[in-house]
Amino acid sequence: MNKGRKAVIQAHAAARKESVNAFINRAIDQTMEQDNEGGEQG
Repeated sequence: MNKGRKAVIQAHAAARKESVNAFINRAIDQTMEQDNEGGEQG
């Protein structure tokens, strides 16, 4: 991940009072849930 992108992610997480790790885990969980609702692709 490039440095600029990392800073954007850190700011986004901080604005929501969560760690970057918590944000990433939440994003993964939401994406997996959406993928499962829409059926498997591939």
